[in-house]
Amino acid sequence: MDDRRAGRPRRPAAHARHGRARACSKPSGRSGKAIVAPVYQGVQGTPVVFSSEVFAELRALKGDAGARAVVKENPERVETVAFDLAMPPDVDTPEDYAKLHVQ
Repeated sequence: MDDRRAGRPRRPAAHARHGRARACSKPSGRSGKAIVAPVYQGVQGTPVVFSSEVFAELRALKGDAGARAVVKENPERVETVAFDLAMPPDVDTPEDYAKLHVQ
């Protein structure tokens, strides 16, 4: 599958091959937790995956706080997946995507 269609433009191959990467694909899976968040060299990053039980909280968010507040609110329901890799760039807009090709 083309990584751009999957929302992961220019994702380093190491991310795709990393054994624990699959844990980020199914919240409430093995851990039973509602949120799965990657941690890159000690820093929480994206993408964060939410189970449907968190959707109402996400819809209730106001302003530009984003989902970070939901993640921080109850850390006991967050499963973290550690990666010994640099955090990939965050791509939210077409402009962000275009910058990837300039670097």
